[in-house]
Amino acid sequence: MLARLTAALFRPIDIAWLIVARIGIGSLLALEMAGSLALGYTREYIEPQVHFSYLFFDWLPHWSPP
Repeated sequence: MLARLTAALFRPIDIAWLIVARIGIGSLLALEMAGSLALGYTREYIEPQVHFSYLFFDWLPHWSPP
């Protein structure tokens, strides 16, 4: 039983599906990032509406905007 499991785990397989999956996921991520840049969603991260203070470190200054 263990030998059959080991043989099944270590048998060679075709990796074409992995190549297709990486290309597909990479293109979807690139499209999502291009859309976010085109619509200006990155401004939400650069200029937040709410600044949270630190729990025990109120003496720390807030970061200045870039």
